[in-house]
Amino acid sequence: MGNMTLPPITIKGRVELDPNPYETALDRPVAKQNDSTPTEVRLDGQKPGKTLKLSHADIGRKLTITGTPGRELVVSVDNDQFYATHLLTIPQNGKLEIAFGEIMQYIPIGQKVEVSFYDGNKTVLAFRAQRLVADFLPDPNKLEREITPFYQEVAADLRAGKPLVMEAHVVLWDWTFTGAGKGSSWANGRKPETNLYWGAGYGLYTMLKKDKQWELVKDEPRQAVFRRAIKPSGQWKNLGVTEPFTAYVVLDMHYANEIVGGYRAFAEDLVGSEPEPIALPDGSMIEAGGQSRVIGLIGHLDLDGGRVVKQTVSAPPAQKKAVFMTTCLSAQQFADSVVTDNVYPLLFNTQYIAPEGYTFLPLFQGVAEGRSAKEILNAARSGYQHYHQDVAIPANFFVNAARGLTKYLYVYEGDSDGDQVQDRIDPEPFHKNKSEWAGKRLIIYPSTGERIEINTSPY
Repeated sequence: MGNMTLPPITIKGRVELDPNPYETALDRPVAKQNDSTPTEVRLDGQKPGKTLKLSHADIGRKLTITGTPGRELVVSVDNDQFYATHLLTIPQNGKLEIAFGEIMQYIPIGQKVEVSFYDGNKTVLAFRAQRLVADFLPDPNKLEREITPFYQEVAADLRAGKPLVMEAHVVLWDWTFTGAGKGSSWANGRKPETNLYWGAGYGLYTMLKKDKQWELVKDEPRQAVFRRAIKPSGQWKNLGVTEPFTAYVVLDMHYANEIVGGYRAFAEDLVGSEPEPIALPDGSMIEAGGQSRVIGLIGHLDLDGGRVVKQTVSAPPAQKKAVFMTTCLSAQQFADSVVTDNVYPLLFNTQYIAPEGYTFLPLFQGVAEGRSAKEILNAARSGYQHYHQDVAIPANFFVNAARGLTKYLYVYEGDSDGDQVQDRIDPEPFHKNKSEWAGKRLIIYPSTGERIEINTSPY
């Protein structure tokens, strides 16, 4: 939205959050805002410059807003990838003081954004901010966890003649998630054959099928199985695996409207032990599901699905497993929940992502070859970078996140949504600021039940 001038904010009365908010009545009484006192925004007593470079040290800086008591301001944080909004109200003494971290929490690590404060039809303050990647490294031990214990247990299976089974639950992309791709075949969540995450040119199914090292051995409408012969070397030899073994990748497809079910299946396979027998055309049988050693989730970030994951992953699995999750902001949302004593992290992402096949081929290959966690992480990052050469990807775009990571990602300590849960461990700490576009209207839903509408044009 930048520095554009906006019409006055109109509050349309207290309403419940409707599943289809666009049909909510808009003819309720409008609360007029008293503008007798000019609104001013200061950071540590000074007006911020045009560009701020932010790090962890800026979290505690003091943001002061003065103006008419009861006055409501909208704070917008946006760039070409996302937007977030925050509602602030000036208290009765005419002076609101908050930690700057309450605004910084909306700025993804390594990204540049524009921060704008809107008071009615005026832009009170606007500046650009960049949250430095270095802010993400307070303790490297929290970002990397070696997976040798995982390999040690898998090696025992390999020595006994069992295969290595890796399984990924892929939830198809659909344009209704964010609006991206409306009318395009790659954004139809009911058509896997052309979907961005499955059958499109860089979809995981397509890229595995074209890769000469992996053989497609079973191809059904909702499941594909790939096989590769592995000659052990390096880590595997050190662990006593001397004979060639077979690695399998099982892809389970979920339609877009089954997204919560896809999250549930992922979580149940991660912590469960119940096998899913898969008969292959050559007469052999493999056990996937809860017996898979690597479990992954690929798809759109869904907070309802996330809650299912956190409810399901209440105890570590009986056997050691490795996990990867590539939904937008999966590190912030899920790492602390799914990484447990017997679950070893392979790949999470800290920013917005297109989880296509080029990220996962090096991951599957790295595990099959017994590569270290750091090597797998770097290979996945390189795969992504190769296909996104026009995007500057920060060093920590991907992490093999260990427990405690969200301590450094949810930087603002508090209970901003009033649900009695601290933001650092809340799966959805900012729901009071839910917002969405309805045509040319930006609609914001505070937790108070109000509906705030800004008539503007979406950027």
